[in-house]
Amino acid sequence: MKEALLKMLLKAMAIWAWASYEEPASTQGYSQEELTDMIYETDEASSDYSRSFFSAYVVTGVDCMDNGAYEQYVEFHVNQDNPEAEPESQIRDDGFPVVYFKFMGLDLTDYYEEAKQQDYYFNKAFCSDIFYMEYPSDWYVGAADSSALTFVSEWEEEASSNVIHDWEESFDENLEGDKAKVQEYIEGGGINEFLEEVIGKPITKEYKLICREQDSEEDWLLIYDLKKEDKVAAQVIVWCNLGKVNARNQDINLTVDPRDDYGRILVFEEWDEIDFSSADAIEEYVESEDFLYRLLGEALEEDVEQKIISFEKGSFTSEYHEFVCVDVALCDYDNPEKVSRQAAVYIPITKPYNKNWVVVFETFPGSKQKENVYNSQVRERIMKTFVSLPYYHQVEKGENLSIIAQQYGENPNLAYEIAAYKTNNIKQPDKIFPGQKIEIPLGILFKKEHH
Repeated sequence: MKEALLKMLLKAMAIWAWASYEEPASTQGYSQEELTDMIYETDEASSDYSRSFFSAYVVTGVDCMDNGAYEQYVEFHVNQDNPEAEPESQIRDDGFPVVYFKFMGLDLTDYYEEAKQQDYYFNKAFCSDIFYMEYPSDWYVGAADSSALTFVSEWEEEASSNVIHDWEESFDENLEGDKAKVQEYIEGGGINEFLEEVIGKPITKEYKLICREQDSEEDWLLIYDLKKEDKVAAQVIVWCNLGKVNARNQDINLTVDPRDDYGRILVFEEWDEIDFSSADAIEEYVESEDFLYRLLGEALEEDVEQKIISFEKGSFTSEYHEFVCVDVALCDYDNPEKVSRQAAVYIPITKPYNKNWVVVFETFPGSKQKENVYNSQVRERIMKTFVSLPYYHQVEKGENLSIIAQQYGENPNLAYEIAAYKTNNIKQPDKIFPGQKIEIPLGILFKKEHH
């Protein structure tokens, strides 16, 4: 069972659901000062302040850059003469693109030092072959309905785990035997009574049992999602060799007191065919229905039609990327003059060799937590570390590998690691030339101590 659950969680990392198309909503601009006055204040948490539960998963531990995993990745995926075939080209459909990782893991950074205040922020690092990002050390990374790659604070992970890992089981002789017959029995309503007990609601015609064919290749295993519209109400695992069914309720939300809210960080990939190659192209995208409804509607887990009351574009520049930024505020259902949700979106201008990424910082207004992710200092601290990979440095006149290593890894001796990285094809490390593109390996970026 443990193996099957892990498989299911990992698959969830690559599956994304888009909200259906709607007509654009009208927008109205407000200043940040005006928005502050519009914050919906409450003494108690309510259903207006709720999120789907967070599903935690384990990648390679919290020491992937020190336990040999990264060295293995470099050896087998970078240094091989015949590297593995690249994934198939994207074929756009109604879902998000599948994200392929050749290497993925978590590790701890040394510290973040703010120049003036001399404050120290211990971070975790999300390390992969396609992007690198640091985030608060007591946060977790996993999946939620809103985003398959979701970063949440420790308290939210703990609150979610109280429910998300609570599997219920039942035995039925009709579930044992031939997989095709078991599947016919299930889809004919055979386990509906059990599912009604799990979710605490009648299984009406609105509910559909969707078999995860890609997860059910074994002759003895069936994995289903019980869906109502586009939302997963329950996850179901059927053991045809045992006549057993396990299910857990997903049709629940986590109620959040806005005063205690740290927010969430959502990171996802957009389709290659969408143009992120310039600020103008990204601005056109953020004004489209794709962004307003398919992105924000899912990312904020809420219908955004006629609810956007502030939409402000801006920019942000890090050492690695230029970003187009959007601040969005959504009004309360019952009180359109009050803000109930807010989000800050960062979209890096994409190089030809990079994927399209979107990073969303979402929180409820009214948070009293200094380190909530809507705090501009917090989110900019995080975005300064975001690097879409591969990342290339273009050599300027007067530079050598030691200077470049000092810039990215704060240690001139790391020049040897840059020179040895096979994609750079550097045969004479003391002879590089202006205009030359040199890939900065993930291992170098991770070793940088100050951001």
